Order: sequence, then structure tokens, then C-alpha cells
Amino acid sequence: MPLELGFISEQLEEMARSLRGMRGPEIERARLLLRETDPDELRAKIEKAKTSWLLAWPENSLSGAYPAPEPPLNFSVAATDGSYIRPDRHIPARFVVINIGSALFTYGEAPMAHLESKSHFYFREEELRIPHPFKDLHLEREFLGARRTVLELEALVEVATQGTKPVVGLQDGSLILWGLPTTADDISVRDHFLRPFLGALRKLRAQGIPVASYLSQPQSKDVVNSLRVVICDNEPVNCDKCSYVTQRQRPICSDLAGVLDRQVFASLKPGERSDIYKSSSKILRVGYGEHGVYFFYLNVGAEIIRLEVPQWVARDEEKLNLIHALVYDQCQRGRGYPSALQEAHEQAVITGLERRVVESLVEEALAKEGVAFFRSGKATSKRERGV
Repeated sequence: MPLELGFISEQLEEMARSLRGMRGPEIERARLLLRETDPDELRAKIEKAKTSWLLAWPENSLSGAYPAPEPPLNFSVAATDGSYIRPDRHIPARFVVINIGSALFTYGEAPMAHLESKSHFYFREEELRIPHPFKDLHLEREFLGARRTVLELEALVEVATQGTKPVVGLQDGSLILWGLPTTADDISVRDHFLRPFLGALRKLRAQGIPVASYLSQPQSKDVVNSLRVVICDNEPVNCDKCSYVTQRQRPICSDLAGVLDRQVFASLKPGERSDIYKSSSKILRVGYGEHGVYFFYLNVGAEIIRLEVPQWVARDEEKLNLIHALVYDQCQRGRGYPSALQEAHEQAVITGLERRVVESLVEEALAKEGVAFFRSGKATSKRERGV
């Protein structure tokens, strides 16, 4: 057995001991800062700050806790999710499969459920290439994730508009297309993904359907990073010219560096949400316009989750309250995770058997056209390992 399980077991025990009391004082300090910091003071410091981290811009206050409103009698929840088969460089045919699952649940006097999936198969050169004047880019890695997110949102428009109003739309993951480039030279790449993505958001807005993305176990530190700016005694804050680093000292803000936002907001009671913050991601500034992404944290009972919403939802109290109420309600029905998202995922997932079937179908199609199907030596050796 190549894996040294005995060694790993010892390390696991040490890891568990280190996590037992991890970051307790630092988390409490962050919570205290959240309660005592003046929002106007924070906004003024953020405006001048130059950091390498994402900062959360407080829309209103910092440490508010808002209980979940009661859901309406009749409503619908629409959700989409996606999965894909990425290009395999070990076989002669290059293709991508993206499967989008959707769920529409209607509650109240006329309950209804509708589940479906839609598959997309890309193989043409123009489908697999990303338009760029001088770079050779293909539908791989972060671009593949961006294409999936766009298709999820477009599917959400189709599904949500069939629901009984009021209706909310949910996606798993982030509304921020993180992998897109932000330089002026790459505007064609951004437009390739952002044009249909923002078009779908505009359609949802026109229909009066608020949308939110759901992040379970979020690793974000945006709010904590803003608190690090608060305690910095360099004026203005400039991480590239930090006086502590210059003098080879530990920066005053470093105690908060390992604290996550969800740890700070773990003090929320079940059903409560935090205040609203605006993301400072660069892609939002260069491409999203009126659809800039805001976020808040919500205690759904099982965990603290992060919900992201576009600006037009964040600044509409009625839509924001509807998102808050129905997401919490969904999590109670789904034992800690939204029922609609769970079912959309089940529709979207591509099983191992299905992946092998797709490969067999590709092999058969090539054989009919007299194209030899072969795998690279590396791929073959993994499948047919010798003694």
C-alpha cells in the first residue's frame, strides 16, 4: 500500500487538536470591531486603502442582525445547477458536455414540482475557442466554469418565469465570474461571457424575479479584511508600503488574517441575516455596471452561508426580504440546504457511468466515419495497469 496511513493518522490527530481552540480570541476581536466600528469611518478608510485583498463595502451598518420574514402563502422557488465533462487531451476528439439541471417548486394552495435537465454538446472549433485578437484561448479551466454559470443563469430565466409569483431564483456558487480577465486587452473575452450573463440578469429584473447565489461553507474574508483596514495605523492604508513589513515586524492586522467571515457571523441566531456588503472584485468594476454584486451572511440553522445578490435586489427591501425568507424556508425544508438547489443538482450531475457511455458513443461515431479512436499511452497505462 503506497499511502503511509500510519503517518497520516498521526498528523490527523495533531490537526484535530490544533483546530479545537483555533482562532477563538481573534474571532472575538473581529466581532468586537464589527460592533464598535463606525460605518462612515470604515468607508472613508476603504476609499483610500490600497490592499491586495478584497474589501467589503458596508451598504448601511456593520453588525445588524435581521430575523427572517415570514414567507408568503403562495410562492415559487426556481433553481439551476450544472456539471460538465471537460476536454480530454488523451483521445483524438475534443468535445465538451455541459449538463444543466433545473427545479421549480411551487408552494401554497396549488403545490407543484417540475424537474428537468438539458445537455449541451460542443465540438465545433468556433464553440471551443474563446474570441481574442491575438491569444489562443479555448473552453477549458476557468472559461469552462464561466460557460456553465452562464448556461445556468439562462436556464434560470426560463424556469423562474414559469413559476407562481412571487418567485425567487437560486444558483449554487457565486454570481461573480471570477475567472474572467480584467485588462483592457481582454475585453473580447469578458464580453463573450458577460453579455449573455448580464442579459439574463436583465430579463430576471424585468420580470420582477429576484435572484441569489448560494455559497455553503464560504471561505470569504471580505468583511474581516475591511476590519484589518480599520485597525491599521498607517495612513492611508497601503499594503505595498506597510511600515511594519519595512521594519521586519509583524503587521498589526495579521492576527485577523486567518479569520473567516462566517466565523465572525456565527453569532447570528437561526434565521437571522447580517448587514449587506458590496463586493470589491475588480471584474465587477470593469464589467457588471448596474448588476454589481452585494452579499450578506445568513444562519440557516446548519451553518452560516453567504448569499450574493445583484445591486437591484440589494437595494429593494421587498425583494431582499423575499430572498431572505424563502432561502431560510428552503433550508428548513431541505435539512440545511435549499430543496430546490438539491434537486437541481441531482438533475445536473453527470455520473461516472454516463461519462463512460458518452465516451463509448464518441468511439462508435468516429468508427462509423473511419476515424480511429485511440488513447494516449499515459491514459492506456492507467486503464490497463500491468503487474
